[in-house]
Amino acid sequence: MKVKRGFNSEIERYEFDLKHCSMNKGWSQLDTRQDASYFGNWVNPVTLQIVCFAEGDITNTTCADADEFKGELRKAFEFYGEGTKIDAYMNTEPFIALGYKCDEYDCIYLSPECRDKYEV
Repeated sequence: MKVKRGFNSEIERYEFDLKHCSMNKGWSQLDTRQDASYFGNWVNPVTLQIVCFAEGDITNTTCADADEFKGELRKAFEFYGEGTKIDAYMNTEPFIALGYKCDEYDCIYLSPECRDKYEV
């Protein structure tokens, strides 16, 4: 896993939504109850990257493989808790391939114990 850290006090999360981590570049937002103009997370299941923006701090994590990526996402789902989901909007296929339960717009992580109860 490679982690790059940076800081930029001049931007808000919307620059990530529209430019750096946009849907047309394969990114999906990791929705949490903490999202705000100064905070957000984005994930890319193809490049296996996770970006976190928090009050100017920027962390870009690149995972070595799909298992590491799923492990990092699992930690995020556990940390942010109830209501956390991947806003995959029409980009669900890469997440389904990784074992996530998805509808047309959103994906949630299902632990191995839960997968037997749902179609994945």
